[in-house]
Amino acid sequence: MKIAFHVLGDASWVFGRVYLRGLFAALRERFDGELGLYLLAPQEHAGAEAFASLVGADALVRYATHRPWTAPWAVHHTAQRLLARDPGKENALKRQGVQALFGLQLAFASPRLATLSLIPDFQHMHLPEMFSKAEVDYREHIYRECARHATRVIVFSETVRKDFEQFAPQQAKKARTLPPISFVPETLYEQELAPLLARYHLPEKFVYLPNQFWKHKNHGVAFQAARILKERGVDVKMVCSGFPGDYRHPEYFGEIWQKLSAWNIREQVLYLGQLPHEHVLMLMRQSVCVLNPSRFEGWGITVEEARSVGKQVVISDIAAHREQNPPRATWFDANSAEELAEKLADLWRATPPGPDGELERAARTAQPRRVRAYAEAFAGVAREAVASGEGRGS
Repeated sequence: MKIAFHVLGDASWVFGRVYLRGLFAALRERFDGELGLYLLAPQEHAGAEAFASLVGADALVRYATHRPWTAPWAVHHTAQRLLARDPGKENALKRQGVQALFGLQLAFASPRLATLSLIPDFQHMHLPEMFSKAEVDYREHIYRECARHATRVIVFSETVRKDFEQFAPQQAKKARTLPPISFVPETLYEQELAPLLARYHLPEKFVYLPNQFWKHKNHGVAFQAARILKERGVDVKMVCSGFPGDYRHPEYFGEIWQKLSAWNIREQVLYLGQLPHEHVLMLMRQSVCVLNPSRFEGWGITVEEARSVGKQVVISDIAAHREQNPPRATWFDANSAEELAEKLADLWRATPPGPDGELERAARTAQPRRVRAYAEAFAGVAREAVASGEGRGS
C-alpha cells in the first residue's frame, strides 16, 4: 500500500512537523519495505524537499496551485465547491499510485483516493473566547466538510472523539482515535547534557516549560507561580522555549513578558526561543520536571514527550491530560497559581536535576512495543479506509 502525507506544520505550529517525523519513523521501524510513504506538498513549498529527505519519504509529490481568477483556478475552484473534489492533489497522487492521503482538515472526497483527515481538537467549542467569530465560523465550516467528505477522521484522543461525536453525530462512525507517540532515538541517551547547558547558559537545575506561546497554553499562571515562589524565598528557575507568538492574539507575548518585569522575576524565567527538537528532549531529561499548565489540549504533546524520555510532569488537570495519565504526574488546577506554586516547591526540594533512572529505563523498555502498536494502528486505519471504498457523503 502507498500512503501520502500532506506536509504539516510551520514556524508557528512546530508540532505538525515533529508529529510527521515521529509517524514516519514508527512506520519505517515496523513496515520497512512493506509500505510506500510519500510526502505531498504544493509546488511553491520551499522546504518540502529537505523535509522529505529528513523524514525518509520514498518520494516528494508536488501539486500545482493556481493564481486566483485564472482559467485553471476556475476549474479547480468549481470542482471544490460543487463536487468536493481536489483534482490537483488527486492527479498528482494518481501518477504515483498512492491509495490513501493523510493530512490536516482534508475536506474533499475522491473515488480513487481514501482520505484520512486529521482534526487535532475542538478548542473553539470549549474556549470560544480564544477565537474571533470569523475563525469560529471557519472552523465550524471546515470541520463539517471534513466530517462529510473524508473517508476517515483521525483524532488524537477519546476526549476529541467525544467532541466529534457531539459535533457531527451522523458521521461519528468515521472517527478513529490514534494517540501519537514521541519517537525517541536511542542516540539521544548517549548525548552529554552539560555542553547543552553551557550552550544556552542554563543552571543545572530548572523546571522546563516547552510550550509555544499561544494564549491557551497558560504561561501566565506558571509565571504567577514563579512570582509566588520568589516571594516565599524558593528560587525556582523556569526555562521556557517555543514559538513566541499567537496569530489570534499577536500582542500576547509582549504583554506576558512585560509582566515578568513588573513582577521582578526576570532572573527566575529564562526564555530560549525555538530550539531543535533534539535539544527539547535533552532539556527534558535534565530538568526537575516538565511543566504544562495549558487550559486546553486535544493531546498534550509535551506530556507525551516527557513520558517517552522518562521525565515526571507537573500538568493541568484537564480531560486530555487525564486521558494520557503519565506516570508519576503531579496535577494542579489550571486556574490556580497558588496550587501550582505549592506543587512546584515540593518537587523542587525533593528532586535532583538530571535523568530519572527509573522512569527513563521504563520509557526505553516500553518504546519498541509502543512504536509497533502505534504504527500497526495507523496502518490498520489506512487499510480499512482504502478497503471501505467510502467517498462523498458517506
